Amino acid sequence: MRAHEQKSASGPRAGTPRRDPVPASLDAALIAANGGRPAPHQVLTAQQVVGNSVVGQSMTGTAPVVQRAVDASLPQPGAAERSAAVPDLPAALVQQLQAARAASEREAALRAMTDYVWNQIGDQDAELRARVRLRYVNRATGPGGAMALTHEQLGGAEDDSPPIVLSIYRGAFERGPAVLYSTLRHELIHAMQRSMVPDEGEASATDEFMFENLYPPPELGPETRDTLQLPMQEIETHVWELVHAGETGVDQTYRTETVDWLVRYTDDLVTGIGGTTAGQFGYWRNYLSRARRLLGDAAAALGTEAAAPVTAAAGRLAAAIATRAAAAANSADDEGRRSRSPGEQPSSKRTKR
Repeated sequence: MRAHEQKSASGPRAGTPRRDPVPASLDAALIAANGGRPAPHQVLTAQQVVGNSVVGQSMTGTAPVVQRAVDASLPQPGAAERSAAVPDLPAALVQQLQAARAASEREAALRAMTDYVWNQIGDQDAELRARVRLRYVNRATGPGGAMALTHEQLGGAEDDSPPIVLSIYRGAFERGPAVLYSTLRHELIHAMQRSMVPDEGEASATDEFMFENLYPPPELGPETRDTLQLPMQEIETHVWELVHAGETGVDQTYRTETVDWLVRYTDDLVTGIGGTTAGQFGYWRNYLSRARRLLGDAAAALGTEAAAPVTAAAGRLAAAIATRAAAAANSADDEGRRSRSPGEQPSSKRTKR
């Protein structure tokens, strides 16, 4: 099982905003001491990490203030600075990732990449950034063979915004910068899923991400954690990786692996739908439909031949949703007939008389 995440025993919490007015690569104190401009060594460091054009805009105050969601496509560096292997990242940053061998070097390179992503996103997800704790784990993989895991770090005291820990294992580095970057973006979406507060009544069709709900009542939250929530969350993240493969630079081998896991999670969801109660199906129905649409997005990104397994899985999911919806409708009709007195007829038939 490709376990990209470690589930926690707590539900998602609301976060506390934190503003980062300057990029992490530019030290605010030294900028102030240098008359409001970066010191020369800082300019060089920033140029190496984010590129000349971005640094120039920051120093002249001409950089546009752009807010992006954590799953958005990022603006790519200019042609002279862009990595051929990972189009979303500067070549110097990719070289740093490739050269990192010691655990400390990999930790530093991973943080540099994560800071770069956060700075490209801007303050759109400042609350999430304040909660995320990144760590490099010098082991090949985590539980279940995972390259990365995301979980809430829970303490003994009640905490409205516990840290969300992203653990990246050595195996992700060994797959190369493109897979490492794609995996990081995958995990940041998981972090957002955990940071959201669940909807009351039903999961909304307009939610930006598929939240994790571990709150009472147990029937809607914890009891659907593995059967519905996990598969839907993984469909969301795996589809992102396939749709954005041209930006992350992942190769065909990794794309094929991602398709395989996407199909597995879809089939897990199909099985889960078959075991839902009417209340569970009603609460999660909008997310189930969204998962089906996401599979369509993945199929469109893959092309006809490569998309065949995803298209077939989407068909199985659509059939499972339709079957469960029909069963729910029949159950409601049966309940309505049982609740009427023997001589009472449905209102529609009375109208026709």
